[in-house]
Amino acid sequence: DMQLETLTSFTEEMNQRGQRASSRVLSQGISLATLAESHLLQMPTGASIVNIVRLRLADEMPMAIEYTQLVEAFCPGLLNGHDFSAESLYDVLLRQYSLRLVRAEQTIGARRATAEESALLDVQPEDPILAITRITYGENGQRVEFTRSAYAGTRYLLQAVLKSARA
Repeated sequence: DMQLETLTSFTEEMNQRGQRASSRVLSQGISLATLAESHLLQMPTGASIVNIVRLRLADEMPMAIEYTQLVEAFCPGLLNGHDFSAESLYDVLLRQYSLRLVRAEQTIGARRATAEESALLDVQPEDPILAITRITYGENGQRVEFTRSAYAGTRYLLQAVLKSARA
């Protein structure tokens, strides 16, 4: 159940559901922003991007593959001395870089699993995937993070709390 009105980490979200979150880092590194990525993250083309790909698990069951990209200028040296299979990315950003993430824009869609996703998530090829993309903003309105996630559609329930604009 994802509370759409609050910005929570995967770990916090799983804790709320009474499940133990864990992560496996599949890959991480630095790349140079393509034209598309520079538009998305509002940064110069060719500037450095931190890439982290994680498999997110709940009670040892694979739930999602998360492809995270961050503007390296906001968190230089992020990949040195951190283990993001154990540490919360948002905690490190706050503690080490004073980067408080305050707002996110999220799009959610459904599609079929790719061969790679079905292998990693232990689902059938062509099983439904919840594809979530998120742009996360810092306090000064700067775009800090772009995340693409592929959730196992049969295991993950999306819950939204909707409030009247007049309330």
